Amino acid sequence: MQKKITNNVIELRHLVENRKVNFEFDFTQKLATLIKLQLNILDVQKVKFLGSLAPLGKGDWCLTGSIGASIEQRCSITLDPVFTRVDSKVLRNFRGAANAGLTNPNYDETTIDDADEIFYKTIDLANIFYEELSLLLPDYPKKENIKHLKAEYGPPGVPPITDKTSKPFSVLSDLKDRLTKST
Repeated sequence: MQKKITNNVIELRHLVENRKVNFEFDFTQKLATLIKLQLNILDVQKVKFLGSLAPLGKGDWCLTGSIGASIEQRCSITLDPVFTRVDSKVLRNFRGAANAGLTNPNYDETTIDDADEIFYKTIDLANIFYEELSLLLPDYPKKENIKHLKAEYGPPGVPPITDKTSKPFSVLSDLKDRLTKST
């Protein structure tokens, strides 16, 4: 029978090194408030982070799972609320400090895999959830059917700067067009 972990911080000394362990992320209101403040989002709901932790080698562990959340952000154009659902797979390999080569003077951090992380005594599921969610969020959320706003700039009494006048070679293009039409 597989053991199931419900704590957000997993202490590896409590795990049996040759058994797979399932986990379920415990999402608290305190964590929701912290995530909303740090990621500058309006709301986070329907959170799931389920997976398993399996032995990868002597003292190393492989975390596989899936993450999901419903996010409410501000539209980058109108500032109206925008709802987004994010779902993704998670893969992390946790290598003990001794196994990661930290004691080796020729250790090169660039040679480890992107999925590899170094741990010492614990694995914090809340940190993994936060990192994954911050990577999944849209950088510039937009409401559907929003047309880009058009703004005109320039000092009073002068024609506004447009895309055509702000491009330095547009004048040469106009000159070329006039010369080809006149011949």
